[in-house]
Amino acid sequence: MIKCDLHTHTLKSRCGYCSPLEMMNQAADLGLDALAITDHGTYTGGYISHALFRLPDMYRGVRVLKGVEVTICEDAQKIGLPAKYLHNFDLVISGFHNALPESDNPKKNNEYLIRYLDAHPYIDIISHPGSNGFPLDMSSVIPELIPRGVAFELNNAKLAQGKADLEQLRVMVEMVVTHQGRLVLNSDAHTVFEVGQDDAIRAFLDTLTPVPESCIVNRNLESVVAFIEERKPAKFVHKCNKGI
Repeated sequence: MIKCDLHTHTLKSRCGYCSPLEMMNQAADLGLDALAITDHGTYTGGYISHALFRLPDMYRGVRVLKGVEVTICEDAQKIGLPAKYLHNFDLVISGFHNALPESDNPKKNNEYLIRYLDAHPYIDIISHPGSNGFPLDMSSVIPELIPRGVAFELNNAKLAQGKADLEQLRVMVEMVVTHQGRLVLNSDAHTVFEVGQDDAIRAFLDTLTPVPESCIVNRNLESVVAFIEERKPAKFVHKCNKGI
């Protein structure tokens, strides 16, 4: 089980089925140390309001983190969240969701990803890289992105549903370990029944050379808090960006 689950969705996402309180109660019942609520931004049908930041920081012994998942757009300036809230987020994660021109081309997707991170350097985690339909040239893009401090996700839902390219993920993990980058293991829960789940991730990792614990951002609460604090300055620098 993932003790610090940094990628979950609620009813505020078009795809979530449970309320934030239901997800938080499930996290507490399971004994999680932290739960991040990371609903989608506007370009994937989500809705982020100031009410997110009125959730308690601690609930029944669980650290409640406020986040958002934005989608990578062809127009790199599109972010899909109210910029005035940016400095309040603990985590900003981003991944491919909507069809893009030539999105079956790994090199083109590398360009989209790099350009998006250039425009939004406060993005902390790349969500579900290696998803079917959005191939990446991992051997070239991972070394380029690691110096930016971003973490790369192993996504339990995508693995469990057979929506991830295992060979791409194998190369991703290998490159992250080789270049001393960072991984994050997340459920991508859309219901309470998926919170903290990592069975598919563990089954995949069992096929690889063991990954050093030091590479995993959410190995414990202390490492998560350290990651958030490290990444916070970029959010404050960009909080005055106009538009959404």
